[in-house]
Amino acid sequence: MTQTNKNILAPVDVQEEFFKNLKKFFPDGNYAEQIAEVLSVSRDPAYRRIRGWKEITLAEVYKLMRHCNAQMSELLPTKETVPFHFRAVDDKNYKYAQFLQEVYRFLEQYYQRGISRFISFPKEIPLFYSLMFDRIGYFRYFLYQKSMLGNAKFQNLKFKADHYRELKPEINQKIVDLYYRFGSEEFWGEEIFTNFLNQIDYYSNAGFFESAEEVTLLLREMEDLIEHLEIQTKSKVKYFRHEDGSISPSDQSFTMYHSDLTFGDNTILIHLNNGSKVAYIAPNSIYLMYTSSEEYANYLSEFMGNMAQKAMPVGDASAKEQGDYFNRLRLLIYSFRKLRGF
Repeated sequence: MTQTNKNILAPVDVQEEFFKNLKKFFPDGNYAEQIAEVLSVSRDPAYRRIRGWKEITLAEVYKLMRHCNAQMSELLPTKETVPFHFRAVDDKNYKYAQFLQEVYRFLEQYYQRGISRFISFPKEIPLFYSLMFDRIGYFRYFLYQKSMLGNAKFQNLKFKADHYRELKPEINQKIVDLYYRFGSEEFWGEEIFTNFLNQIDYYSNAGFFESAEEVTLLLREMEDLIEHLEIQTKSKVKYFRHEDGSISPSDQSFTMYHSDLTFGDNTILIHLNNGSKVAYIAPNSIYLMYTSSEEYANYLSEFMGNMAQKAMPVGDASAKEQGDYFNRLRLLIYSFRKLRGF
């Protein structure tokens, strides 16, 4: 008598596992009706496929995967394998504008599914704030194109914010508006500002700024960013920043953490209302690398929870401690300005 390997799922079990993992890609509601709509069948045939009573075809698997932008390794994962989707801006096959469109699409999708918790652990100024503060955003865009992507069109150009102001795409504000619609917990370390100042210093020494005034204005906007973070931290809510620079409070929470234990790595962990999680991690802000692996997301959630326990919630600190923290950030810019003559 031949023994069956218990680690190998029967075809019906595989199909049930596939639909079980697929469900986290759909918003709350009638799952069978949503599957029926994607497959262009009625509700009863969709239900029979979900239950494993009718075998799903390869064409239907492909249609569902494309609709959810999912990989088979996510839908039938193993504990030893963590599947990541990966896209990198290269200005040929996947341009920066496409990257922003995809960021918005993902964020909108998660918002519709319900974001219960949004945690970021950046090592550089997060994309949301780069899009919120124009000069910072323009400078990072210029730096990506000129130095990171090696775009030939930028090689003989020098940075001047007005060159790019009229090119500001509508998608920028749409992403920022979405960011204001959910609460977030964010780790901000001094190294985020130090790294940005190092980039300014490099470009200044290389003669890549059109004038010294461009550096002065960029440093001033960094100070505006610090002030914005301080206001949000003390009030514990996000603040809208309008086109004229004025601000107004939102109804979404903001928690700022500071940790001396470890530096950020551009990780974002999103908890959804249905219990699933999505993790993003990137070498820098122009890469999209993300996974819905339950094993990895749970590990990351536990890690960030431990970090939050050991970090300082700046908004809960005394007024003196809060002042000391934000004044240290301002001192970084003040020292840079005095040392470099800006």
